[in-house]
Amino acid sequence: TLTWTAAPGLTYHVYRRDAPNNGLYRRIDDPTGNIANPGVAGPSFTDTTSDGTSEYVYLLIAEDESGNYSAHSAPLTVDASGTVCECAAQGDIDGDGQYTSVDMNEMISIIFFNVPDVQDSACPTSRSDLDCDGIADSVDLNLIIALLFFNGSPPCNPCTTM
Repeated sequence: TLTWTAAPGLTYHVYRRDAPNNGLYRRIDDPTGNIANPGVAGPSFTDTTSDGTSEYVYLLIAEDESGNYSAHSAPLTVDASGTVCECAAQGDIDGDGQYTSVDMNEMISIIFFNVPDVQDSACPTSRSDLDCDGIADSVDLNLIIALLFFNGSPPCNPCTTM
């Protein structure tokens, strides 16, 4: 079951692909493929087509009452056997859901002043290890600067290293 914070007046389309496959996502909230179906109105969706063992990547796209679509959500990788990885935490070192100068300052403290790295219990790597190489270093600092000032995105998905 996937859950999210629903906004009034929006419905949600749920898409999935197999995690090892970098191919296309398929819409799963309407298995018939009916484009006119407005999607999920509530804040959750249960994937009843999961095999219970595979790893999947999910996306949400919101639709407003006028038929306008949002950009897709951050991908969420889920091991159908129960392991969930919140990969959007990469670079959000303070865990507030945003990329800010506070995250950059914390990254500097981790790299240069031996402040303990931030582990995220949901992911196999730390939030400051943006390139998923196992350490927080100057490469990760450059990547967080790209996140802050150039609207970049984390270059790795730590969920795929599970």
